[in-house]
Amino acid sequence: MQLLKGALAEAVALGHLTRNVAGVARLEKRPAKRVGTSWTQPQARAFLDANEDTPHYLLWKLALQTGARIGELLALQVDDVDVERASLRIERTVTLGAGEKTRRSVGPPKTERSRRTFRLPPDGMATVNAMLERRERLQTEAGPQWHAERWLYPSEVGTLYGYDNARKRWAAALRRVDVPPIRIHDLRVTFISLALRRGVKPEVVARMVGHSSPIITMRVYRQIFEDELDEAGQMVADLV
Repeated sequence: MQLLKGALAEAVALGHLTRNVAGVARLEKRPAKRVGTSWTQPQARAFLDANEDTPHYLLWKLALQTGARIGELLALQVDDVDVERASLRIERTVTLGAGEKTRRSVGPPKTERSRRTFRLPPDGMATVNAMLERRERLQTEAGPQWHAERWLYPSEVGTLYGYDNARKRWAAALRRVDVPPIRIHDLRVTFISLALRRGVKPEVVARMVGHSSPIITMRVYRQIFEDELDEAGQMVADLV
């Protein structure tokens, strides 16, 4: 619209038109669309507790600790972990395609900002170390059937673990606990909402999860919890 307005304004200035009809046009402002639903901290902990003895516990836990997309976590390689600095590098993601051959492909992240490196919290680093131990255990158990690939969270024989398989396991994980069902992507929403509530600066959270702007983090991903409204009511009591 701005481009059209500018072109018509120039036409008026040159005498080709008598009026810029686009000058009075106004685009309807649409509210930012929410992307999902967040668990509260007790709900997230209840989910992890209920799935602690399952094979995908570490995957769900790291998603809740970092806000990384599941596809990004599945595409992590061992070399993306800096143990000394306790940091994680996101450079690729598992993408979904229409056919069997493209369903487990690996490509660049969603956006250029999605390429990022960030420090892990101590509990997040512990989860990554557990993933490395899991990988070594699977390699020992697979023996000669092991594929010499570098995935941090591989299949039982060392190959890339598919996003489609993770989504199937997600449905089973939800059935193990009495919490509101959410999408697998909402693990990311939960991390963002809980991190912001904890007091982490929006620009820092945006950097961690690969958003182009903290505005996206706040307006699209941030969820307001009921107890926050209760707290706000107490805070503004006797305000005037």
